[in-house]
Amino acid sequence: MFGAKLRNLWRNKFFAPFFLLFWGHYITHFELLSLVTNYIDNMKRGIILCSILLTACVAQQSRKVPDTSTIQLQNLVESPFGIDENINSYISYLPKSTRAVKMVQRNMEYSKPIDTLINLKFKQSSVLFHKSNFNREILLGGSISNKEIVLANGIGVGSTRNKVKSSIIGFEDNLGDTIVIGYSNRKIKFIFNKRGILTKYTFHGSVE
Repeated sequence: MFGAKLRNLWRNKFFAPFFLLFWGHYITHFELLSLVTNYIDNMKRGIILCSILLTACVAQQSRKVPDTSTIQLQNLVESPFGIDENINSYISYLPKSTRAVKMVQRNMEYSKPIDTLINLKFKQSSVLFHKSNFNREILLGGSISNKEIVLANGIGVGSTRNKVKSSIIGFEDNLGDTIVIGYSNRKIKFIFNKRGILTKYTFHGSVE
């Protein structure tokens, strides 16, 4: 009778085993062993459940990528990532571990540096800006080989050839591994492997 009440207390109290220190003399050794075993089993189940939930959350975050959408070819070529063409905008858009490497160009006729190149590097990818001595920033181009960096329509390294084609309005496919789309003096080059998977893309900005 009393053992049944104590078992009910165990079902409702997380720290039930501590009560056994005070009430243990009312129950048999068999009942004590049974309750402690149940407590340990429930603790194991709780730890396993927490591990599964944590793993599921991490996996869901790692699979989180922008949805693909359609975009006009002209709009994509003019603004590959759909952001302002300045260094700060690109630093904000690119992954947090992106590094800005500064390179100075000198004119042979002057001793002072007049031009600066800013190379935004992330793993095997890079975006190059030209910054004049008047602080004017011009996007020269970039080479992207990492799936963390996606275009304005959600296309990126790892996308299939069909998905790239269907997401760009005006896209003309060919049988080659390299496809170039352009508008005005800008262009984007897509490079696919033999399985039709995008492995790299490059883009060129305006050069005045």
